[in-house]
Amino acid sequence: MNDKNMTDLDNLIKSLLKDAGKLWFKRPNMPKETQLKSHFGGQPYFEKGDEWPVIRSGNPMQFIFQYFNTGSYLPEHIKLVQFYYDLVETPRTTKDDRWRVKVYEHLDKDKMVIIETPEELLDKGKYCEINIKTIKSLPDRDDLGEYCKRADVLRDVLCDALKDDLIYERAAVKLHGGSQIGGYPCWFQSSELPKDKDAILLFQIDSDGKAGLMWGDNGVVYAFYNPKTKETWFTLQCYSTLQYDSWPARL
Repeated sequence: MNDKNMTDLDNLIKSLLKDAGKLWFKRPNMPKETQLKSHFGGQPYFEKGDEWPVIRSGNPMQFIFQYFNTGSYLPEHIKLVQFYYDLVETPRTTKDDRWRVKVYEHLDKDKMVIIETPEELLDKGKYCEINIKTIKSLPDRDDLGEYCKRADVLRDVLCDALKDDLIYERAAVKLHGGSQIGGYPCWFQSSELPKDKDAILLFQIDSDGKAGLMWGDNGVVYAFYNPKTKETWFTLQCYSTLQYDSWPARL
């Protein structure tokens, strides 16, 4: 690759860089009140009129985590993101009725209420505080065609560069992965981007012993959101899964 092509590649990659919040986990003693903290396990935030999420049979889902949006990783109008999941049946696609992503675009803390964790879930969740560090993320190689709409010559340069992983890695400054808020998804397997062009990555959560999470066989879960239609998408990828299709779900 000549110097001009390398410069073009550098400029293209810089234009694609996006902030993401890398999640780091701690395991302190659980405080009495966790509703207003970003955390895994513990007590989630609820407002008057909310109910604990359940599947169609009426069984409650496990509260996994919540994140109060205080960084530049998600749109400003998203104030709080919560994730609930059935750890017994382990749903793997959007169409499965055993997961729930809640997005609060408005918070009225005067209406905050306590909804006690259902008794059958008390021993299943592990409280874990979250530390967040800003990183730069890049599209997964499988997704470059979706995010890179530049001139054909630049796309050709990028595709040529990707034949050597080191070139892409050097130009990227720092690649992402693991658990994160916002940014681009780093796929465990092949890409499962929603077909909706307005969908954004809310989070990807890796398997983690400190948080007591194991997604299938050491896998990763991903959740996407369309701020206009309020639709969400979900997928789980691990060593034992094949490619699945994703369907939208409305909150």
